[in-house]
Amino acid sequence: MADLEPGMVIDQNVYTKDQRYIVMKGQVVTDTILELLRGYARTMGIIEPIRVLGPSAGYGSELEPMPTPSQRPVDGAQSRGVA
Repeated sequence: MADLEPGMVIDQNVYTKDQRYIVMKGQVVTDTILELLRGYARTMGIIEPIRVLGPSAGYGSELEPMPTPSQRPVDGAQSRGVA
């Protein structure tokens, strides 16, 4: 989760470790969402890694997939996990 940044897009539903739904797939990460996730991570724990898509130029822009450290970008949607 430390790599999560504003402007990224959540690519999966996010749940606490006790299966409480907290953020939906497709949500753009904002400062408020980051605070929410960090709070849940501290108090209840969240299931990680969180798959995300990265922005090409900021909020609301066309998105480009972010590769995992072991992969290069390829055609089609590809997401990466953020712990």
